[in-house]
Amino acid sequence: MSEGRGSLCACPPMIGSSRSDDSAREVSGMNSIPAAHSPGSEKCAFVWCTTEHGHTVHPDDEVHRSAGTGFPARVREGFVGGGTVTDIEVGLVRGPDDRETWVALEFGAGRTVAIDAAAARVLGRLLREDRDIAAALRNDAG
Repeated sequence: MSEGRGSLCACPPMIGSSRSDDSAREVSGMNSIPAAHSPGSEKCAFVWCTTEHGHTVHPDDEVHRSAGTGFPARVREGFVGGGTVTDIEVGLVRGPDDRETWVALEFGAGRTVAIDAAAARVLGRLLREDRDIAAALRNDAG
């Protein structure tokens, strides 16, 4: 995941903040903390977690989130249309009741798809090793 602070969450909508390069962006879904809010700080057991536990306003904000890495992409639903340009953030997420960590892709207006680690490994392998997909990614297949 990217360096610095950021978050990935299936709950609140994203608020984007671009980094100096256009290739990767850090995106934050954390709510602003009112000045009157003064909770205690808790150290998280997950080294990748950037959530400031105890410093959040809503219990849903206590979800473990990695910094995430953002990038611009065209996305669409289904198989028709030119798509819409938006930022996609990829990172780790683990809710308080989850028994495993999920790889999440968050895009536009809080829309998220999360897959388990085993599925993420299969996806990564398919993107590298499937002949047709690899050719399309090299732009050889059109």
